[in-house]
Amino acid sequence: MKKATAKLVLAIALACAGCCVCRRGVENFGVTKYGERAHVWTLVGPDGLSLRVTDYGCAVVGAYVPDGNGDWIDVVAGFDSAAELDAAPGFFGTIVGRFANRIAGGRFTLDGKEYRLEINDPVHNATCHSGNRAWHSVVWDAEPFERDGAAGIVFTREFPDGECGFPGRVKAKVVYTVSAGNVWRIEYEAETDRPTPVNLTNHAYWNLDGEGTICAHELQIAASAYLAVDENLIPVDGPPASVEGTPFDFRTMRPVGENADYDHNWCLDGESFRKAAVLRGKKLEMEVWTDQPGLQFYAGGTINTGWRISRNRPLLRNGYLALETQHWPDSPNRPDFASTILRPGETFRSATEYRFRPR
Repeated sequence: MKKATAKLVLAIALACAGCCVCRRGVENFGVTKYGERAHVWTLVGPDGLSLRVTDYGCAVVGAYVPDGNGDWIDVVAGFDSAAELDAAPGFFGTIVGRFANRIAGGRFTLDGKEYRLEINDPVHNATCHSGNRAWHSVVWDAEPFERDGAAGIVFTREFPDGECGFPGRVKAKVVYTVSAGNVWRIEYEAETDRPTPVNLTNHAYWNLDGEGTICAHELQIAASAYLAVDENLIPVDGPPASVEGTPFDFRTMRPVGENADYDHNWCLDGESFRKAAVLRGKKLEMEVWTDQPGLQFYAGGTINTGWRISRNRPLLRNGYLALETQHWPDSPNRPDFASTILRPGETFRSATEYRFRPR
């Protein structure tokens, strides 16, 4: 393992443009556009999986996976500084809250009172991922740890009543753990002092080849139904639609395809913690496991090719895809969907794992 670790640290050092990398240390990640100082840590798992994570939005800014041939592939769209992360407004690798996905018209009614939110997606007349300065765009408290051969970090932050228009003060905790078998586990917790919607996800963008587009990637989603959307990407009235006979049928493994304009929620089969999706590149395979009812698959069709990522690489249209485990979009306005309302005395808990292996 000493030889493998040495290769891995060298690969990360090159990727980070000469940063001093250490398994347990903290590095400077620069200053955010809001004036907060950010930091970055490298978490190295026992079987080689390595994550670079920052306290700025809990973003994963590098994920290096061993391919079985002595090399590592950086499988996420990452960044070398807070300024670069700020320059690409796509929620890259961040924790999204307090409500992931869209809320129609930037408003919802809870216990008879209407709440108005920031409409930060005016093209679709919606609140997207809670607003411009929500959980993805603040610096969290962070505490790294090592336990039973695994490496991890605990992020905590308290968000005020009225944040982005949402009611209630929320105490949030997110734990990242890199463990044996090249597993990245995310655990979420939240508590509130007033009823409020809570729907959390991580917004990592994946390319298991580390380059090119994801159109030739193969994908399988354990979902018999999806949510059809209107012109504003809001779920239409009525029950979920069957995937049978549609381009949304990923029940068996198939290529994402050249015309990959997906930005929809799949209604996952089953309950409890189960396998939701499998993604395959040329050398790597990734399984997604979750206890959430939905998976938002976004194929990167609207990514701006002028954006840059780590090592000054350009982003390509369909260069990366997102597989966001979460509740269904616009749930606060849809009593026919599972409730996302967290109330005082309750604790929101959820977990998602990304499991990697060579093909």
